[in-house]
Amino acid sequence: MEDWGIIALRWALFVSLGLLFGLTAFKRLSLGSDRPSDANVRHAVALLIVAASAAALSVLGFAVQVSSMAGVPFAEVDKATVQSLLGETALGLALKVRLVALLAVIIMAVASALWRLSSSAVQALASGVALATLTWSGHGAATDGTVGWVHLAADILHLLAASTWIGALAGFLWMLFRAGSGQVGEARQTCRVLAEFATVGSSLVVILLLTGLANAFFILRDGDPWAALAAPYGQLLALKMVLFVGMLGLAGVNRLRLTPALSAAVESGDPERALKPLRRSIVLEFGLGIGILVLVAWLGTLAPNTTPVAS
Repeated sequence: MEDWGIIALRWALFVSLGLLFGLTAFKRLSLGSDRPSDANVRHAVALLIVAASAAALSVLGFAVQVSSMAGVPFAEVDKATVQSLLGETALGLALKVRLVALLAVIIMAVASALWRLSSSAVQALASGVALATLTWSGHGAATDGTVGWVHLAADILHLLAASTWIGALAGFLWMLFRAGSGQVGEARQTCRVLAEFATVGSSLVVILLLTGLANAFFILRDGDPWAALAAPYGQLLALKMVLFVGMLGLAGVNRLRLTPALSAAVESGDPERALKPLRRSIVLEFGLGIGILVLVAWLGTLAPNTTPVAS
């Protein structure tokens, strides 16, 4: 498979696993209730589809990586090589843990859809474990010693926080575009959820900034940062920061201007006029988030290429 195919596959995994955790975390943090309802059933069906897709993508991704590591075409990978990498490498362990976690999510989603039995806390834990396994084949897992464990923990926390933000945006889009979203009662609920998530959103930004700086330090600490910026890895990392700042700016506009405007419009009985700019802003913010995931998928295929600093 060509490099762009591998990047597309990695991106699809980041999106599916990120939404799986993010939507569950958003429901837990903002919507809260696990009481039986049609909304919880719809949420369970969505989780079932996303989890099944993530499992299929994970198996395909492992097969592609095995093909790349063995240096043979995808169709010519032999069973012995697959078994060896599956049983003796961190890559194989990550796949097995991820599939078990996804199976747990699928079972709980089926239980919720059929019998209205739900536990968003357990779903968030299982989907979070599945998401965290993506970092086991990244730069954090390549760092040795105690520092490596700190780097890996920062990677995991960064990915969980980013996915919570993306999942929240997806949740907001569903609320803003669902049937009847322009009615006063539905718009009032949207205002409430937006307001309640504001504090969580601020915490996510702090976590993303701190873990992002930590990850950059661990990757670039033994080299020349200016040399890194001249390489594709550094340039893509800089572009990722630009998109992040764009998301941060839109989030600020949403919180300080568009959400209060929607609240005022709800009180006046005409929320539709304030929903339109908020919808546009959330769509754009979500698009920037998806763009960041493209860059994350791409960065994972590149080496930082830093030049060692002369002693």
